[in-house]
Amino acid sequence: MATTERKMAAILAMDVVSYSEKMGRDEEGTLRHLRACREIIEGVVAENRGRIFNTAGDAFMIEFASAVSAVSAAVDIQKLIQSRNESLSQDQAMQFRIGINVGDIIIEGENLYGEGVNIAARLESIASPGGISLSEKVYSEVRRKFNFAFEDTGIHELKNIEEPVRVFQVNVSEPTTSGSGFGSGKTSTKSLKSSKFNPKSIVFIIVLSVVVLAAVLFGYLNGSKTDGGNLALNTILVLPIQLSEEDKELKNFAAGLAQDLSNELSSISKNLNIVRSSQRGTDASTAGKQAGAQFVVDGNLRKSGEKFRLSVSLLDTTSNSIIWSKSFDRKISTGDIFSTQDEIVSSIVREMAGNAGSALTKDIAQRAIKKGSVNLSAYECVNYARGTYLVTVQPDDYPKVLKCLKEAVNTDPSYVDAKITLAVILRFGYLSGSLKDASVIDEAIRLIDDGIVIEPKNAQLYSTKGTLFFAKKDWPAMYAAFDRAYELAPNNVAVLSSISSYTIWGGECTEDQVKDFQASGGKYTTGNCRWQKGFEIAKKADELDKANTVVGKHYGLTYVLILAGKYDQALQQIQKVPAPGFIWYEIHSGLIHAKLGSKSSAGRHFEAVKKLIGSSKLKDVQSHFYFYNMEKTGWNIYRPTFEQYGFN
Repeated sequence: MATTERKMAAILAMDVVSYSEKMGRDEEGTLRHLRACREIIEGVVAENRGRIFNTAGDAFMIEFASAVSAVSAAVDIQKLIQSRNESLSQDQAMQFRIGINVGDIIIEGENLYGEGVNIAARLESIASPGGISLSEKVYSEVRRKFNFAFEDTGIHELKNIEEPVRVFQVNVSEPTTSGSGFGSGKTSTKSLKSSKFNPKSIVFIIVLSVVVLAAVLFGYLNGSKTDGGNLALNTILVLPIQLSEEDKELKNFAAGLAQDLSNELSSISKNLNIVRSSQRGTDASTAGKQAGAQFVVDGNLRKSGEKFRLSVSLLDTTSNSIIWSKSFDRKISTGDIFSTQDEIVSSIVREMAGNAGSALTKDIAQRAIKKGSVNLSAYECVNYARGTYLVTVQPDDYPKVLKCLKEAVNTDPSYVDAKITLAVILRFGYLSGSLKDASVIDEAIRLIDDGIVIEPKNAQLYSTKGTLFFAKKDWPAMYAAFDRAYELAPNNVAVLSSISSYTIWGGECTEDQVKDFQASGGKYTTGNCRWQKGFEIAKKADELDKANTVVGKHYGLTYVLILAGKYDQALQQIQKVPAPGFIWYEIHSGLIHAKLGSKSSAGRHFEAVKKLIGSSKLKDVQSHFYFYNMEKTGWNIYRPTFEQYGFN
């Protein structure tokens, strides 16, 4: 008897447009083309950790762990099938409709049931040929994670579904226009693709381990205001936490949370203006506007027995939209009440405002995108560089970012965040080959040294300095800088991420040493081969950042696991934040899939590598291993697979 499992999941339903008609005209040919499409679907689903359930003729029902994975898979499927269709006649071409919903499902053997499944199926039926329909639940989870247009088609009465559903259509071929935004019917997270920041095509979310940034989000605002009025971009109103009941213990706990949250947000940058309100008022958005704040932190606390649930959200008062939210379920115990409070506050600050992938950084970067490349304030430039460029890494944008960051540093020599970000950009330009003159690394080190004079206890200055010495292959200096950064911020995920990856790649390790995965603890933690130390720090960063808000922390882990032959674990790491279009994501993913026997998936990744470097020559891809000091430890492992997939 089949076991039954109930859970929340993202469901993707899809079928072929006019399938019966195609079968009537050419049954054999239709089945042949459907099999080819199924291979594409299976490959994409595997890459996104999905699971195909019910299949009936032309229909597929697929489960994913998250809405992001489901939408990512849907877009890839539609693009790949459209690409295949370009070489076929209209009669031969297959067009699929896709619907995606998040909800409660029941799994019984190889079948899926439940309203979550039913709504996905109904959404599929109203999707346009080659299109993707999303429920509002899915849209709310992914709207800031992708770079294509979402069109609000309004409320729909779906057959046999009791409650009406608001439906959004995804346009996989057109990014949003510069004037679109939340509430306009379209929204996206765009990359700048021309001097006017107009994207040319869908920009994939890229995660770049070499540019992980540490905690400081907000810097000198230089008088920046929002385009809509007098709300300051650097002002955040923290409201008192709302209680579900009058309980003295709960009241004290809530007050402590609000106070610590205000203090921690204030510590992010000396020029971030945190306004703490003593009264909630009737409307959070109105309260924020009255305080002149662009953003409002709101929360409520509910208690049930010895347990409580804290829900916190970040509201943008201009659009009256929630740009980040999270719930915490904990047990109140007198013995650990303060550690519980510290843990929650640390998590909130990190995910909401404390790193390059945080909600506020992305929101400010969006404003810079909409404003265009002209007259970006120093504040907007830094947040654009962190929140968009350093996670999308579009080559056309590099000169713009470099230019505005240099202007930011010249405008305010005391703006440490600008110095750090410019140093990172210079290092990345050199390591990626955009900047050929090695003197840019010395220039970047001077910027960091200037910053250390201003803020001698800023851990990110030291972690960035270590990565610059990595570029110079000065291992003692790199290790010294990393040790100081770790001493200053042993629990800062972004700092740990940067330290760990470069410690794994840096030094004079041999292939055999890094493959010595079973070595006793401490064997490779000193001298000029410290990959073990980097690996342990990477695991710590991964454990601290369960929500994967710090981009790139998993690349060092992935590399060690590959060299150790632990390909299943490596696949789990590399897919934590999929980054199609980033060369190391494509290289690592290609090798992992090849080792796991998924030839079609491996082939797609290696074709992407060829496109990215503009070559299929081994020497050209080998140069990337040289720049990142992986030539001695990994090239001999990767090379045979490169040759197998057409590099020569």
